[in-house]
Amino acid sequence: MSRVERRQRRNDVRVGLAILAAVAIATFGTLWLKGGAFGREERELRAQFREVGQVIDGSRVKLRGVEIGRVSAIEFHPSGDFVVVAMDVDPDVPLPSSPVVVASPESFFGDWQVEITDRSRYPQSEFTVPVEQGLLPAYALPDVGQLAGVADRIAENLAVLSDRVELAFTEETAIRVREAINNLVEVTQGLTDLVQRQQGTVDDLASDLSEMSETLGQTVDAMNRVALEVETALAGGRTQAIVDNVAVATERMDSLTAALVSVSGDFGRTMASADTALAAIADVLTAVNEGEGTAGLLLRDTTLYGRVVRSTELLELLLEDVRRNPRRYINLEIF
Repeated sequence: MSRVERRQRRNDVRVGLAILAAVAIATFGTLWLKGGAFGREERELRAQFREVGQVIDGSRVKLRGVEIGRVSAIEFHPSGDFVVVAMDVDPDVPLPSSPVVVASPESFFGDWQVEITDRSRYPQSEFTVPVEQGLLPAYALPDVGQLAGVADRIAENLAVLSDRVELAFTEETAIRVREAINNLVEVTQGLTDLVQRQQGTVDDLASDLSEMSETLGQTVDAMNRVALEVETALAGGRTQAIVDNVAVATERMDSLTAALVSVSGDFGRTMASADTALAAIADVLTAVNEGEGTAGLLLRDTTLYGRVVRSTELLELLLEDVRRNPRRYINLEIF
């Protein structure tokens, strides 16, 4: 083999070794970028997302801000409703008591990460409900594009609201609002004056309530004394005496009632007799009025009435003469 051929072969070998080194470097570099473990045993975790945002194979998996692994695979669930993300993580890292997975932007340059955290850190987030055992609940935060879209909608709503506010609050509306505020001030002042005027009434009412409370207290004390006396009477054995007195009074009342009943019977008979007597008197007076009998004749004979009057006058003259001239009528002689 000539010298030129040997030199050509050495060049080919060098080129081949350079190509192999480049392939090895690319392979190891790719594995390193994906977080591949070189001879290290790792634990696989699987999370159930509704959507994964910008998460890709090789995205970092972190716990409390510390990288513990990489995303190894992203695939659809057989149902088609979810996305399952497989992660290779360090088996020596303890997981939270209630682990969930959150996908979020890692920087403003489009890189995303997957964070394993406790559910209590995101109480408002709607995590998925695992459809099978071994899947962790997961939730993807909105990316910058979604936030920009939401911001655009908010800006549009604010613009509409601003237009409506400008349409509603015209100069006339502002004047009316100012008038309403002035009226409110006047009403407030009126209420203040009313409260001040009623302060005296409230004070009088408080005084009356105080007196009423004192009177009520005195009444309660009197009731307590009465209750105490009743208790004393009960304790002293006077209850039986009171009951006996009530029984005696009841018996006397019964006797009085019986006597009243008897008297009412006698009274009835007396009234019947009185009715009979009155009827008889009425008959006599009727006969006299009609001129029957001696009394009737006397009452109706006017001549007899004149004679009686004349006799009375003569008797009076006689008595007057006897008083003046007693010797004319009385002649008394003594031995």
